[in-house]
Amino acid sequence: MKAQVNTASGKATIYQDEQGVHLRVLEENVMETTISAGDIVKVPFPTNDGRTLPHYGVVVLVESTFGGEVVTVCYGSSKKVSISGHLPHEMVLWKKEDLQAAGLSLPTRFDFKVTARFRPEECAQVGVLRLKDPAIMGQLRKALGAVHGF
Repeated sequence: MKAQVNTASGKATIYQDEQGVHLRVLEENVMETTISAGDIVKVPFPTNDGRTLPHYGVVVLVESTFGGEVVTVCYGSSKKVSISGHLPHEMVLWKKEDLQAAGLSLPTRFDFKVTARFRPEECAQVGVLRLKDPAIMGQLRKALGAVHGF
């Protein structure tokens, strides 16, 4: 099901998928997007041998280009997760409330040095980072700072 409607703040699309019914409001001259920085997504991450494997990742950037939107995602893995021994450019989700918000079932580390770019339709949103939590923001700033030198 998909329908277009007019609202006080612009046009809106109502659609239904396996996760429920959604309302997406569009403002004038603004591109439609459902993926945002801080979202946890499942994507076909490229491997070193040219294949792709489904992995979870954190959206770090959504860019509008003439060809459409491009989503930059950092790599996530539930293998070799160490809460205290992770690298400076990694952040780890391990607390129950963080995993639940992120849509993850296992502790997961995100490596901000390993990123790939995707079209929004390749990204299946599964959850979000709890960006209002100071501990999550601290981990995020530390990992991004290690990668970008700030």
